[in-house]
Amino acid sequence: YTCIRVIDRYWLTDGGVPETIATWHGHMDADLAAWKGAQIAAYYGNALLVVESNFLEGRATEREDNHFVTVLDEIKDHYENIYARTDPQRIVEGAPVRYGFHTNRATKTAMVDYNIKTYREGGYVERDERAMDEADTYEKKTNGSYGAVEGCHDDIHMATTIGLYVADSLPMPVEIKERAKPSSSTKKRVATESTF
Repeated sequence: YTCIRVIDRYWLTDGGVPETIATWHGHMDADLAAWKGAQIAAYYGNALLVVESNFLEGRATEREDNHFVTVLDEIKDHYENIYARTDPQRIVEGAPVRYGFHTNRATKTAMVDYNIKTYREGGYVERDERAMDEADTYEKKTNGSYGAVEGCHDDIHMATTIGLYVADSLPMPVEIKERAKPSSSTKKRVATESTF
């Protein structure tokens, strides 16, 4: 399964907590799912698009055609607000931009610890029963790894966990004042859902 979640951080400005406000869940090739994520992010006010890069990177090593590796590089030409894990200072120094959130042993442990605290303290609003069911069946395995109980899924849970973990690292949201409209000669092309 592929899961795309939308997390609204607006209520943080009033002392509240983030809320999950939309979920897309279904079967789709990884490259098309990344484009679907860009469509949904564009629809929700050009939201930050956070893609878990593991699947894209893992699939590329299994195939001779590395289209999956370059999909986020293609999307950035149409949608600019994509999460990059490369330190901004290193980018200024010339390091390549590495798009997507990479889940590994260190980040997964940090996310699980953050998630436990978030659930315990009511740190976000959840409206999707499937997400809560998946959270209830997420466990630490005997080998030390984390995942869903045998026969269960964790796609929605992981999308939520990554989204909340990244959202917590972002600066507080601010209201964006409407800008004067540019003249037709300087108007920048804006990507919309139909553009993708």
